[in-house]
Amino acid sequence: MDVAAEDAEELMASRVPASCPPGFQGRYTVQPGDTMFLIAQRFGVSLNALIAANPHISNPNLIFPGDVLCVPGGPGECGNRVPASCPPGFQGRYTVQPGDTMFLIAQRFGVSLNALIAANPQISNPNLICPGDVLCVPGAPGECGSRVPASCPPGFQGRYTVQPGDTMFLIAQRFGVSLNALIAANPQISNPNLICPGDVLCVPDGGCLRSPCCVILEKVDGKDHPLGVALIEDPRQGKSLVGILAVGLRPTGLFGSFQGLVTIPGVGSFSFPLHRCGSDHDLWAGAIKLDCDLTCDTTVCVQPVSHKGAPGNPILCASLESCCGDLFDDLSVMSLEECEECQEEEGEE
Repeated sequence: MDVAAEDAEELMASRVPASCPPGFQGRYTVQPGDTMFLIAQRFGVSLNALIAANPHISNPNLIFPGDVLCVPGGPGECGNRVPASCPPGFQGRYTVQPGDTMFLIAQRFGVSLNALIAANPQISNPNLICPGDVLCVPGAPGECGSRVPASCPPGFQGRYTVQPGDTMFLIAQRFGVSLNALIAANPQISNPNLICPGDVLCVPDGGCLRSPCCVILEKVDGKDHPLGVALIEDPRQGKSLVGILAVGLRPTGLFGSFQGLVTIPGVGSFSFPLHRCGSDHDLWAGAIKLDCDLTCDTTVCVQPVSHKGAPGNPILCASLESCCGDLFDDLSVMSLEECEECQEEEGEE
């Protein structure tokens, strides 16, 4: 190997600094297309300061992917600045990440740029923030700011404090309740599309289904036939049974059989075959055992299946809301634990 090749090989080896100077922002691994000038711009430091902080790079015009650089603090500006305190009603504290700007952070948290700047007097130049700086994120004007309900409705599951990234839809899914029920239980949230970390929500009971329970499967297209009924058993023991009996189901040239479909919002859909009861009758029946609990907004449907196994549009459907209403009318609103105890007593009888 000649001298030039040896020099090139030495230059292309991943170079790592033994240590970084005090107050540096962090270490950065060079990526394809990087230059010292672009890296300095990205982190808000001068080119000379970046070069001086990396004496292991003998030729700053020649850096390679894999090289590790020390990124110094911005002169007189950056360096892990932390506010002494945050204003009342603030959403939380945020640590600046590489690539952040005050404008992007304000957009992310739904606040105005001016409000974010005003809440952070420790940032003397809002056009220059560095990774490691800590910002106070104010509440969105007129909307957010640690809103707490005066009281929660009877039988609610509990109170939940909103976390970054939460939405009403995700919270409803997490606790197994409908979105409308969650919104209705929290009138203090004037705009359910805008909730902020620190807001406190009442989580309503997801509903307790009585067992056993029968629901009439309604005709989707409104025609006279077919007719059907679904039987629900043990819906709150983690081992649910759903049975379907339907009459007037007639195979066609395209669809030769039928199946049941149970859909639990936030959990998934489960299909099972229906079997024809005798060759001379349009009577079909089937059942499925599920290793999960059913909810009041669960739907049970019947849909045709083609000769190739592809399902068609549902022709009979029902929700399980009626399996909740009678129980609440008779027993008032109970907690989930009380409801399960009631069902256990009914089973013993």
